[in-house]
Amino acid sequence: MDKIKKNTFSINWIICRNKNDFIPHVMLWKKSWELAYNKKISESYINRYYLEPPINNSIVILGYFNEKIVASSTLIPLILKCPKSSETINYFQYISAYILPGFSNGFSTYLKMVNLVKNEISKSNYNFIIGFPNEKAKPLLLRLGGFKIIDVGFFIKGKINKDIVSKFSSEIDKPFFEKNILRWRIHNEIIEDNGLIYELFKGEKKLLDIISQPSKEFEGYIPWWDSWGKPPYFPVDNYRFNFCIYPFSKYFIIKRSFLLSDIF
Repeated sequence: MDKIKKNTFSINWIICRNKNDFIPHVMLWKKSWELAYNKKISESYINRYYLEPPINNSIVILGYFNEKIVASSTLIPLILKCPKSSETINYFQYISAYILPGFSNGFSTYLKMVNLVKNEISKSNYNFIIGFPNEKAKPLLLRLGGFKIIDVGFFIKGKINKDIVSKFSSEIDKPFFEKNILRWRIHNEIIEDNGLIYELFKGEKKLLDIISQPSKEFEGYIPWWDSWGKPPYFPVDNYRFNFCIYPFSKYFIIKRSFLLSDIF
């Protein structure tokens, strides 16, 4: 566990690099997380992402003011695999970043925290960090964090057609989760059937990915990406999945998939 020198706002930064480091802070972290997001966090969520992640220890960055956690960010280690070369690619998923009201100190608290996040790349064998910031957090992550937005996803609704299958099929040979990580990612709430991965949303099917050539029809909510061009149906709402990465490379190739996101 690394202790970082105080900044001008008297926030003490602590980096927890394994479960044993993090456990003493869990209750205070949980309290501040729920205050920041204005909702309860489940024990299963904490176990899944913080205490029992699939391949390695999560890295949790904590900002303390006196005896209170006022800021935090988390990196989940994950692996992609190229289906053509079988090369494995290590990366971090950036989740649960927050600063409690009154502790931003302009932009300095966020800047310090996001720099600590980025420093983890240079200290590890991980290639990049992926994040899906909401519209409020996106400008900070791009402008101050140096992340680059590489695509924007959203949902449409209708019947799957040849154009949609073609767009998904063009992604199948790009690096994506290994089988064991894919199983972890889709857990029990999501259905894998005939090359389609979907969940039930308000009684209707919600497609998340196509992992092989589908052999059956599908009707319901369907994801779409800006890079695919004009969608065949109108977006169902104004929500957008901002697919961001650090560091950016023009040679960056990765499968477009909503399963990469921690949002659903």
